[in-house]
Amino acid sequence: MAIDPILWRLVGHEEWNEQPLSWRILGSVCAPLVVTKIFPEVSTDPDVEAIRLIEWSNQQLEAFMRNATLQEFVALLEKIEKPPRGHAITRIATYILMGDEMTALKLSADAAAKGENGGMRFYGHGGPKTFFEGAVSWLKTRNTLLH
Repeated sequence: MAIDPILWRLVGHEEWNEQPLSWRILGSVCAPLVVTKIFPEVSTDPDVEAIRLIEWSNQQLEAFMRNATLQEFVALLEKIEKPPRGHAITRIATYILMGDEMTALKLSADAAAKGENGGMRFYGHGGPKTFFEGAVSWLKTRNTLLH
């Protein structure tokens, strides 16, 4: 959740940070969810499966948070050969969280120049933009050294 406030700033909607976690999952902007087969047997009861998935996710997050740094997380992101839609958004927000706004700006500018949109368009920072255009605009306003 540490990157959410950064994402909302980049798209020009900082007020979204005040929304509950349930809205962040089901709300206006949702990162794609990549689902893999985790359990060999599946219950027909959705409540049982939801609890199992939440417990498994919490265990994975706890193990990751005990051992990983942001640098390791971004290194993991960089290794993905065929990244899913929305992957670049997470990378950019993580670089910003790490304080590496120059890399975030380069990634955003490169993607914007290729006409990519990051899976979203929004209104903010002066009109309709793609995620990457908004990120470039926001990053440039943050520090005159980035121009």
